[in-house]
Amino acid sequence: MIQLPAHLTPSDEVLAQLRAYQAEIIGDFATKQALVKRKTIPGFASRNKPNNPTFKAIRQVLSDMCPGARRCAYCEDSVADEVEHIYPKDLFPDKCYEWLNYLYACGPCNGPKNNQFAVFLANGDMVVLNSDQEPPHDSSVLINPRLENGLDFCRLDLMSFHFKIIAPEGTREHLRADYTINTVLRLNLQREYLVEARENAYLNYKSRLGFYRTKKESNAPDSQLDKMVEQLKKEAHPSVWKEMQRSHQEGLLASIDPDLDDLFLTCPEALAW
Repeated sequence: MIQLPAHLTPSDEVLAQLRAYQAEIIGDFATKQALVKRKTIPGFASRNKPNNPTFKAIRQVLSDMCPGARRCAYCEDSVADEVEHIYPKDLFPDKCYEWLNYLYACGPCNGPKNNQFAVFLANGDMVVLNSDQEPPHDSSVLINPRLENGLDFCRLDLMSFHFKIIAPEGTREHLRADYTINTVLRLNLQREYLVEARENAYLNYKSRLGFYRTKKESNAPDSQLDKMVEQLKKEAHPSVWKEMQRSHQEGLLASIDPDLDDLFLTCPEALAW
């Protein structure tokens, strides 16, 4: 789970409309919850429709932000087709129409995640929120791909293709990674097909890089090489590619896959893709 590009944003007009929608969510916590859940205006579900120009524009920007070819921002595997509230709108009605609270996700991620959300209190305790109580606005436990890079918290093991937590057990960083990867999103053994898909992505990336080197050594035109690079960037599971780059840069890849390591040595420009 990589960080989504921060430079992509809707127009000022669209952002202003989101603020206007949010301004309608007023009252105490229970009242705000009720407004957010309504199926009629000003409920979110009634506005997140294909014929709403504001959300049509939002979905387009979220699509452009997606890893790969409109892949889910969480699992990077399935097609992203649901506007996800990182901070669940039922728990945080004040974030229902907040632009930075949106990403594009798939149903297999967004459905189980639903209202699962935990925060760190000021005293350091981790608390799983209850939908019936107004939540404390403390630090999120869930890693937020709009603002954070999941690979700062874990490594992708290029042998098992499981995400391995970097920080020592008991630290806040370890708790965040474990909660995000294993409890909420279930990116390892709980969804074994994702592990297999990451291994396939590894082989695809390696194959594409090898083909790129062959064309480069045969003096293919820059336009052809540039197209190959753009196609590589549209592969699913970009976390795999980023881990491949990181492992080479840190001198670890030579012992894992010397052939791939050699590809990076002969095509150093690939480290910037």
